[in-house]
Amino acid sequence: MNTQKIFNVAMISFVIFTTNCSNISLYDKLANPGGTTGSRANETFTTNYYAFTSSWTTVGDMSGQPYAECVAAPDGVARADCACTRAAAENGLRKNSGQQYYAYLGNKGINLEARCRIARLSAGCSPSAPGPWFNTIGQIVVNTFSELSGSLQNSLQYDAKGNLVGTVGTWTGAGASGNAQDECGGNWVDGSGALTASTGDNSKVNTSWQYSGSTPLCNNPNRIYCFATP
Repeated sequence: MNTQKIFNVAMISFVIFTTNCSNISLYDKLANPGGTTGSRANETFTTNYYAFTSSWTTVGDMSGQPYAECVAAPDGVARADCACTRAAAENGLRKNSGQQYYAYLGNKGINLEARCRIARLSAGCSPSAPGPWFNTIGQIVVNTFSELSGSLQNSLQYDAKGNLVGTVGTWTGAGASGNAQDECGGNWVDGSGALTASTGDNSKVNTSWQYSGSTPLCNNPNRIYCFATP
C-alpha cells in the first residue's frame, strides 16, 4: 500500500471514530444532563453546595421546562431532577461533572419526604450530610438537610443565575414540617388538573417556604426548588 492509500485509510478511520464518539445516547443525557459537549464543554465547578428556584414554571407532571432531553424522562420526578442538574451545570453550580441536583419534591404515596429524597435516603430519614447549602447569591440557606423540617436561614428566591425570582408558587409536595403531602400523582405524573399538590412560597424563610397553605390543581404552572445532592 502506497503512502497516499495509507493516508486515505487513516482519514476515513478518524472520521468514523469521531462521528461515533459524538453521539451521546439519551440515557447518558438523562444520567448526566450537564454533558461534556457543546455549551457545557467548558463547565466550571465549585466547592459549595447550592440550592435555587427554577427560572421556569411547569405543570405538575414537570413537562414544562426548557430542556428537551429532560422531557423524555419516564416521570415527573426524573424530568425535574434532569432539568435541575442541567441548569446547575450551565451555571457552574456543580462540584464535579457527575454531581446531580434533585428537585425538592415529596411523594405522599410512599411517604417519602422531599428532604430525604434529595439526600438519597428512605422515608423518615434523619439526613446529616455535611453542608452548608447556599443560595446563588452566596447566603447560607441551611447547614444540614435536617433543618429543612423548619425555617431557612435565608430565602431560596434566586434562580441558578442569581436572579431574583418573583414570588410564584413552588411545587413541593411537602407540609410545613417537611412531611410528605399531596403530589400530582405518584412521582409527579399528572398535569391535567385532576389532582392537587402542595406548594411553598419561595420568598419566605419560615415554614411557608415549603408549605404556604396552597394546594393548586396540577395544571397550574409553578416553579420548583433544586438542591445539590451530597
